[in-house]
Amino acid sequence: KRLKVNPQDETALFKLAIISAKKRHINLTIENLNTILKLHPDNGYVAYKLAKILTENEKKKDACDVYLKASETRKDFIDDYIKLDDIYSSPLQADSLVFFYKEAEKIKPTNGNVVYNLGNAYTQAGKYEDALKTYHHLLDMNPENTLAYNSIANVYWLMGEKEKAVELARNNIRNEYEDYKCYNILGFYLTEKKMNDSAMAMF
Repeated sequence: KRLKVNPQDETALFKLAIISAKKRHINLTIENLNTILKLHPDNGYVAYKLAKILTENEKKKDACDVYLKASETRKDFIDDYIKLDDIYSSPLQADSLVFFYKEAEKIKPTNGNVVYNLGNAYTQAGKYEDALKTYHHLLDMNPENTLAYNSIANVYWLMGEKEKAVELARNNIRNEYEDYKCYNILGFYLTEKKMNDSAMAMF
């Protein structure tokens, strides 16, 4: 009824989109959210919801386009996106994450969160050399970024360079840079060496 009176009623459109999503009327949901964004392109939350629904329905390129368009309209959208959805539970898949954060880096090249998440996206996608370059770039920006040190150790472990990964992990612990990645690396390494009690202490 409200839409008959005012077809541009943002609240009514959003409620209708949510109801449609619950009933799995996906095309109607996407249509309503797109309508809201045309009327209110600065609505970052609606952009986020639309991109998530698009991704869940195998429309990943469209989801990326929504994120990037929102980033053009609102320069703080990238920061909001990072707060809304940690990269490891992101609705975007690895290849789309790389694309998104590469574009995001063009908009915010000095944003440490963007650069770090680009490194994580490369790691998720198995592009380990690119991940290492990105984490080292992050350290050039901020030599005290402990996340980058731990991620570099993790990438070397994933690449199969286990001795180097262990050396870096131990170094991070000595410098009090460590996080769970370092302890996992040491735990898995000690397990492979049949040192199970020591491994358990790491985990």
